[in-house]
Amino acid sequence: MTLLSCKKLTKKFGDLTLFEDLDLEIHPSESVAIVGRSGEGKSTLLHLLGLLDTPNSGEIELLGKKATYQNHSLRNKHLGFIFQQFHLLEDYTVLENVLMPAAIARESTKAGSPYHTRALQLLEKVGLKDRQTQSAKLLSGGEKQRVAIARAFLMNPDLILADEPSGNLDKANADSIHQLLLDFARSENKACIIVTHDPQLAKLCAKQFQLSDKKLVPLN
Repeated sequence: MTLLSCKKLTKKFGDLTLFEDLDLEIHPSESVAIVGRSGEGKSTLLHLLGLLDTPNSGEIELLGKKATYQNHSLRNKHLGFIFQQFHLLEDYTVLENVLMPAAIARESTKAGSPYHTRALQLLEKVGLKDRQTQSAKLLSGGEKQRVAIARAFLMNPDLILADEPSGNLDKANADSIHQLLLDFARSENKACIIVTHDPQLAKLCAKQFQLSDKKLVPLN
């Protein structure tokens, strides 16, 4: 089964073509790394695959359905995002941040609800259940990224998209986050696409691609 596929994907900004005619297929349980120099369009490609932006041409299919930027419910149900800058709501608690996708989807987040229970389970999995009532602004960088990982998995998405998930962390925290993310994806039977500059992180993924000269080139 193909989870996500793109065919002949092209993205331009004015006269600048970042990439053109890209093809990619993602299957359940796969971990995929996309590497390349700054400015080659890695983050833009991730945003397109995550339905956060619109290509100039080409098609994206998610679980066999044509997917576009307008498919908000499809994106919310099947995709989870982990950003380099964490994007936590600093004045909210750790638990409230993890529950935010469910709140946006207008699902119940009350104590005892399915999403509240899952949020607590996820926080326990990332080692932060005892910090659930703490304000997010009091967390370290590594802790914030752990909260972001838990949040990404809350809605039980089929595909996790991570943009430089450890770019703001020291090596010890980065290594921990890498292993946590990939082990998490495997244990939850999820696919994962990671955009990174880190060759060590890329090597941990089952498939590796380089975005270069407007093309996506397999590295293994």
